[in-house]
Amino acid sequence: MDTAVDILPFGAARRIVAGLLAIPGIAGMSGGAFGEVALYYPFERVHGLKLVRDPHSGVPERVEVHLIADLRALLHTSPPTPLVTVADSARSVVVKQCALPVDVIFSGGQ
Repeated sequence: MDTAVDILPFGAARRIVAGLLAIPGIAGMSGGAFGEVALYYPFERVHGLKLVRDPHSGVPERVEVHLIADLRALLHTSPPTPLVTVADSARSVVVKQCALPVDVIFSGGQ
């Protein structure tokens, strides 16, 4: 079974997180309620990214990006920035590092 290291190397995952955190309207990465949303590497963990595998074959088929929206930043633009615009920007950051389709999930806002 392919591991996160095989599909998305640690350096690429860190570049994704750095790129996502640079997008206006993103306050942070969400690790889920219990820290379950993460990619695991030897001695390292990258919160907010998750490989979704086919339930039958176990082959990775998508990347989930779990974000915390910066609602204050989004609402203080004129006109207010829609979340879908932020999601499109996030998706474009991820596809530069990974060939899998990307699902963007806003797990919260602040």
